[in-house]
This record gives sequence, structure tokens and C-alpha cells, in this order.
Amino acid sequence: MPADTDGSWQAPKPVPFKPGEVLRDKSGANPVPDERGLFVIHAVHLHTGKVLWFCGHAETLDYALVAYVFDPRNPAAAPVRKPFPNGADLFCCFCVQLRDGKILVVGGSQLDHLAGAVYNPNTDYRGSAGSSTIIVFDPRKEVWEKPDPKRKLLQGRWYPTAVALGDGSVVVVSGRRELAIFAGSDKWPDPQLTEWVTNHGIADVVEHLRPPKYVPEKVTGANRPIPIYPGIHLAPDDRLYTTHTTWGQEIDEPPTLSLTVQPPPSGAPKGTTATGTWTSYVLPTATAKQPQREEGMSVMLPVLLDPVTKARDPNTVGRFLVVGGGFAVDSAGVSLVRKPIIAGPPWTITVVARGTAAFHHHDIPAPEPVEILDTSLTGAPRWTAVPGLNHRRINSHCVLLPDATVLILGGHDSYKWNGSGRSPLAAAKSVPVTQPALEAVIYTPGGGFHVGAPMAHPRMYHSIAMLLADGSVIVAGGADPNEHEPSLAFPPSFNGRTYLGTSRLLAAAAAGATTLVLDIRPSVYLAPFATMPAGTTVVIDRGPSEIRTTLAAQRTGVPGFSGFFLLDIATPLPRAILLGTRVDFEPATGSTTIPRVEEWLEDTTVVPARDEHVGYSMALNRKDYEIYQPPYFHKAGTRPVLPPLKPGEVQVKYGSTFKIRTPDAARITRVAIMRPAAVTHHTDTEQRFVELPFTAGTGTLSITMVPGTDSSLVPPGYYMLWILDGALPCVEARFIQVTGAPALRSPVVPVEVAPPPVVPPPAPPPGPSEEGGRHG
Repeated sequence: MPADTDGSWQAPKPVPFKPGEVLRDKSGANPVPDERGLFVIHAVHLHTGKVLWFCGHAETLDYALVAYVFDPRNPAAAPVRKPFPNGADLFCCFCVQLRDGKILVVGGSQLDHLAGAVYNPNTDYRGSAGSSTIIVFDPRKEVWEKPDPKRKLLQGRWYPTAVALGDGSVVVVSGRRELAIFAGSDKWPDPQLTEWVTNHGIADVVEHLRPPKYVPEKVTGANRPIPIYPGIHLAPDDRLYTTHTTWGQEIDEPPTLSLTVQPPPSGAPKGTTATGTWTSYVLPTATAKQPQREEGMSVMLPVLLDPVTKARDPNTVGRFLVVGGGFAVDSAGVSLVRKPIIAGPPWTITVVARGTAAFHHHDIPAPEPVEILDTSLTGAPRWTAVPGLNHRRINSHCVLLPDATVLILGGHDSYKWNGSGRSPLAAAKSVPVTQPALEAVIYTPGGGFHVGAPMAHPRMYHSIAMLLADGSVIVAGGADPNEHEPSLAFPPSFNGRTYLGTSRLLAAAAAGATTLVLDIRPSVYLAPFATMPAGTTVVIDRGPSEIRTTLAAQRTGVPGFSGFFLLDIATPLPRAILLGTRVDFEPATGSTTIPRVEEWLEDTTVVPARDEHVGYSMALNRKDYEIYQPPYFHKAGTRPVLPPLKPGEVQVKYGSTFKIRTPDAARITRVAIMRPAAVTHHTDTEQRFVELPFTAGTGTLSITMVPGTDSSLVPPGYYMLWILDGALPCVEARFIQVTGAPALRSPVVPVEVAPPPVVPPPAPPPGPSEEGGRHG
């Protein structure tokens, strides 16, 4: 494939991390060596050109609670490890860039305790309930700022979304809340419990964080729960619009919404907070063709200048590209995340849920892989389908490129854990198998899609993708349906629970032993283990001193026990093996079946019997990254050079004209600023591309920044400054800080009115060739 049209991928490289990580349980005991590396599911492009990326504990996997600062310009540099402050767990938080370039992090996983244990808020946590965490990372010092104990979210939030506004303040919406307390001395008041249960545990308060302290305030009148990790973006009209991309369907997907946030009126008493109004759009033209976009992606399309008049092209303003997603349901069409909430009268929840175990199909009544939400119209937004995407995309990414195109990459065509091609039972029952999308796709607004070069590994659920300052795109993380997550040698009970995954020895084995007693709980794995043929490779104590042998025979179960397994190996053990030692399996041939992730089993305990997706272990969480070089890396010609900026050139006020130096001034055709990414779970409210007018001088460009009235198009903060010669962006962008934001404006609350119909341009008269074609 030609690289000048398809781009190219560099070979995958391990994500740098500091070896020697040791996990300990809540008591500080039971050290467990952890060499799994860094699994990247949150990433922020810093204005220093570096990347802050991290994971958090990731529910039952207990990854270390640390972040790393990675320099893509010097990938071989020693890893810079940054533990989360105060033992916070930032798994499933949200990040935004502040006006001073610092990174605001909100939410994450709530601290909790185990049944029957003494609650310790400093060490205990729940996997998927919301925390009230607010912390800040300083890119210049590369430190987490000391958390302010007075700065806490009003509601716990797991999978929230935060959006920077045009005055530099931040709005936080949605997220799964902290778990309610229904009994005991800490019991919540009944009205609070009723509200929590009614919302299925979803945060309904819209929170406003104003600089410089960013202490949350409730936005009055804006209470509304919406599905978690919503795609919600600030449009140039000062309103925030939803795009239907979400990450959970505990509650029904609302119609297209806009949120109008208005500041307190002039002269209001101190302490008066902003007010907010949600507007629902229900006209047919304001209704998405595909309103269920669970695990889809949305991004604001580039805002460009008319190439002739050099004025802003109104047809490019306020338009949002929405890609992929679906609605994962069970065989009865019920959302997978409609989960029961444990409660007693009068808080009764009757909705049945089985989570990933019940996945049956994606319910998409009107499949439209891509749509555009146009918010520039008076009266109501408009949805338009965009045909031509080659591969159905769930868990994909959209990355704005400096040549004003959009890179679509990653994802797959079915449910994120539905990678069951190895299971004979799944194959026999024709269970759909996830097909990862490896090819990059480049979308040119108004020009369609182009399929580019494929990456090496699937990048599905829990992956990131972002533009770097040299114009390349980095992707990392992601669950691979074809691999295992390596297990650690946790004690049988670590932090009060059993860790599942690959099997381990239930009893120590002496040197010379030929039979191993394995713990493979839960017992649903007994059937898959029984399908392994003789000759399957057995790897005992994987690592530098691992023992490799082959399977001779296996015997299901141990008398008197449930979930245990006897394994006969072909060669005697050369040394003694301790209780709890990990035992892995590898296929002897490509067709060998081994117990792997996401097996499908038949559940005969219900009537009628059903096939269930049993997700007791996870697919491999990839610990590597890949770099994509878009086509402009390979096109003929040389890319322009933008030298490092002087200190006085870095800060740019709204409405000002600033000069930069470049030896390529005479051939520059476009100047643009791009807000750096802050991405997680394929959700990013930060990206935006805005073209700026300029004039060229001798070795200089005079560039005009947008006025303060456009601060909702360009919120204050740091941006990558790009200069381009046609489709060739500069070798490296430079970061500038847009300053002097006006106060929060008071936009008018919209009233939905049918916009004027779209009138297509008249067809041109037939030419001679067309006439000739008719007679041909």
C-alpha cells in the first residue's frame, strides 16, 4: 500500500515502566511482585509535549495506583513514575486541560470496604462506584499537587464527563455514584436514598468548578441523570450538546440535549451559583438516525476559513462527527447494564441484569455507522448520516489531524468481551465473534473515507489514541480478545477476595511429581479444561525459571471439592513447586483448544435454557504502544519548519495579532491551532481544530487569534500551533497559551423550532458527454 496515501505504522513497543513494582494488601502485608507493566486507559497530551498516562487499579486486577510521564520524543528515557496522591484510585476518572495548562482530574473509583471488615477509607476501594476525587497535575513540575481536602465533588462519579467552558471554568456531568449506605449509623437520609435508587445510582447534579480554586458548586435547576461517560461537547454557541455516545445504559438514552449554563446575575449575593437548563430536541431532523451509540466516539470537526475570502466558513462551524457504537443487549433485548440495586423497602428495584454474562447481540434498529450533528442552525440542531465507513466500529477512536482530516482507528464490530472464537461450544452454537478493526481510516469532511495502513494489534476497549506534536498518532492499551492477561501470584485470598484467571497449584508438588492439583475456580472452567487434548504445552511458574512440559491427561474434579482439577504431566518436575504457583497453558498447534477468556457455556438452570457469556477472566490488557505516521509523513516535498517560540510569543490574547518566525513563511497556506487531547474510554471533550487568518512577511507570519466572543470555540488554555504548506504540516507544532478569557456569557435558552429545509443546489445542465452517453 502506498504510504503517501495510507500512512504507515511503526513496530509496537512496550510502554515504559519501572520494574520492581510490588503490590500489598490493605494491611501492608502479602507483597506480590508485579511485572505486568503499565496498562494505559487514560492519557493526556501535556503542553510540554509529553504524555501523562495511567490506569488505576482496574477493578479486580489491582494494578498499581501510579501514573507515568512519557516523552514520545525520547521514548528510551527512564520512566518517570508518579504515584497517585493520598492513595486515590483514578480508574475511570476524567481529565481536562485547565487555562494555565494544568490537568484537572475528577472522579474515579470509590474507596470502600469488605463485608465483615473494618472500613478503612485510606486503603479500601470498590471497583465501579464513584469517588469524589478532584486532583491537579502540574506538567511543568511533573507533580501531582497536594489535594485540597475541601475540594471534593458533590457526588461520587465513576465514568463522568467534564468539559472546559469558554471562561476557563469546568462543568462535570454524569458518572456512576458512590454506593449508597442503606443501614447502620452511616445510613443515608431516606430522601437521598430514594433519589439514588430512582437514578439507578447515576449522578444527576451538574457541577461547576470555577478558577482559581475549582471548588464544585451545584448548577441550579440542571439536575438530570444521563448515561455515564456521555459524549458532550461545548459548541461555539456557548451550549453543551450530547452526541448519544455513552458507556452505559442503566437509564434510557435521552433525546439529543443541549445544556445552557448561565452565570449568576450581576449584583447577585455572594455564593450565588450558576443556573442551567437542559433542552430536549425531538423534531425528526434533530433526531439521530442511530440514537443508541453505547461505546461510540464523537469529536468536533475542523473549523476552517473559506479558501477564497479567508473568512470563516460557516458550513464548518459547530459540527460534530459521531462514529460507531451500538446497544448491547441480552436475548430479551434488555441492556446489559440494567443492574439490580440492593435495597429494601421502600427502595425496590425490579430491573433484572446479568451484565456481560448475558450479551446476546447489538440492538441497532437503524444502523448508521457515522452521523454529523450540526449545532449551527437556529432553532434546533440537525443530524445527517454519512455513508461509506468500511467497518462497523465499537470502541473506536477519532483523532483530529493537522491537515484538517479525522483519523478513525481501533475498535471492533461486536461486544467488547465477545472474543470467543476459540470456544468449541461457541462455534457450535454460532455465537458471533468480535472482529477487530486494524485498518486506519481517514475521513475528509465533505470528501468521504479512505482506508489506510493496518496496525499490528487490536485496540479495543480500554485503549487510547492521540495526536502528538510531530503530527504522528500514538495508540496504546486495549483489550485483545485473542490473548490472556497474565495472572499474578496473589495469595488465595488477597484483600479478602480470590483472584481469578489462569490456574494455580492447590497443593505443593514435590520434585519428581507427575500430577498437579490445580485450583481453577470458578467451576464453570471445568468443562473447558476437560477439552484440552494431550500434548498441550504446560508452563509452570512462568518466568526465568519456568518449567515447560506437556499435558499427558487430566481428570476433572477432586473428590470432596468443587472447582479443582488433577493434571498429569509428561515429564516429572525437576524441582519442588510451592502452593499457589501459577500454571499456564499454550496450544501445541494452532487448532488446539485451551481454556481462554470469555467462554460461552450453556446455562440449564433457567427455563428456557440459554447460552451465556461467562466473563470470569479478562482479555489481555495490552502493555504496548504503536505510532501511526499519517500520509503527510510520506508525501513528496518537505514539511515546513516552525522554530521554537520565544517566551513573548507563547502567550496570545484573544483578538490579538501575533508574529512567529519561520523560514518557510512564503509557502504557508494554512495556520491552525489544535487543543491537545485528554482521552479515556474513547471519550474526549478536548480536541478541536480552528484555522486562523494570517499574512506572510519575510521570514514571519502575522496571525490573528479569535476574538473573546469566540471563547466557546477556543476555550482558554494551551494549543498546538500548526503551519501548513498545502497538506504538509510543519515538522513539529509549538504550544501557545490562549489567555484573557471573558467572563461566562449568558446564552439564551433555546426553544426548538423547525429549521429551514435544506435546499439542494440546482443540477447543472447536461453537457455534451452526458448527451452522448444517452445515445450510446
